[in-house]
Amino acid sequence: MSSIPVAPSSLNGIKRRAKSLGRERKIPHHEALDLVAGEAGFQNIRHAQNHFAKLKPLLYTAYLTAYWSEGRTRGRETLTVQIPCPLTDIVARHQLQTRSLWSFRLESTDHLERKLDTNSQERAHKELFAAVRTLRFMAVTGLKPATTIKQRRPLERFESLPGRDHMSEWFHTETGAWVYMDEPYSKPNLELRSGWASEHGLQMITPEWEGLYFPGSSIPYLFCEDSKYATQLTGQLSKLQLGVRTPVWNGESASYYSQFVSPARETTGKARSPRPMPAYPGIAIGGAIPYGARTGGAKSSWRPEKRMPLKMHLMVGPLLHALINSKLPQTQRSGIAYLRTTLDDWLMMEYPDAKEMTAEQFHDAYYGTHREPIRGRQKQIKAVRRITVLLQKGYADCKPQRKMVKVLGEIEAALAESL
Repeated sequence: MSSIPVAPSSLNGIKRRAKSLGRERKIPHHEALDLVAGEAGFQNIRHAQNHFAKLKPLLYTAYLTAYWSEGRTRGRETLTVQIPCPLTDIVARHQLQTRSLWSFRLESTDHLERKLDTNSQERAHKELFAAVRTLRFMAVTGLKPATTIKQRRPLERFESLPGRDHMSEWFHTETGAWVYMDEPYSKPNLELRSGWASEHGLQMITPEWEGLYFPGSSIPYLFCEDSKYATQLTGQLSKLQLGVRTPVWNGESASYYSQFVSPARETTGKARSPRPMPAYPGIAIGGAIPYGARTGGAKSSWRPEKRMPLKMHLMVGPLLHALINSKLPQTQRSGIAYLRTTLDDWLMMEYPDAKEMTAEQFHDAYYGTHREPIRGRQKQIKAVRRITVLLQKGYADCKPQRKMVKVLGEIEAALAESL
């Protein structure tokens, strides 16, 4: 049975459907927009735009949460904000790696949650206010973080921008326009900067808006190619609120152990996942013990409870060092690098006493004296097998040890296939 696409009921829906239709039929985007607008009962895309412009703006609610821990005092802070479109229309999961959003995760379609604890309630508030600034900037401008090599390539020229600082790179998915923004603390040489922009055929915008990075201290400058788009962007930025450098907290302050459940999460009927938390220090599970930062929101790393003899570390280290220098395929190099850095961490924790391991032995084990590359696949495979045997003999059977042995097995299999 064939399915009939539902006609979009919003301007954003028309745009999304047109983008898909344009790819399917290999037609220009403007033609696809008119076709989809027709499906929705409009004469063309301009008719649809005029219709939705006359409608009363509909606001959507988004929630942002951060946890904090200061000494023995802990808490959860949740801020409720009104935005002009659904949260996931503003930012997708893969676009969170940008200014003030990189530390958050999309817990549900209407809820951003900071992954790690902050060190104070005040810091939690600042992180949430900064995230809201970025969301509103994206909502007003329609800009998304540049995330692909193709999107970032035109922005490589800004490496030579005079006085650049606190950079962020943006892309408009519908028009293909890109925007580069930097926010230096002190006012750069504007004559030098304007000359640089002219030389590269760029438009430089110096808005009254106070920016994203540090409003009131850093100064935003935006660059784009098209003069018409620069005018449009300047108008959009003028709509952003000015003069709110220290906004007043009006969110919810609650118990650290109460996880916020948003309306969208409740609607799904699926319970939210509990926050990752570090294991209790001193606990041992299946022959392994936890280590790493004890920060709420982060899982512990694990290592074998019983240490490997130092002499075995001093045998494994040079072999891994030699393999790193052996021009292996990137996937296998990444696996070797993981083993090397992890074992280096374990070694430091296993032998903290200088009476048992000297500083010279520690530095030479995994990252010291240069080791000549191992040439030839057969010899490389033999070295991988030797490391496997040493780890199996040196450590008791436990999950961290088995993980290393598994990585070594995958490396050996891949090298054998390339013979």
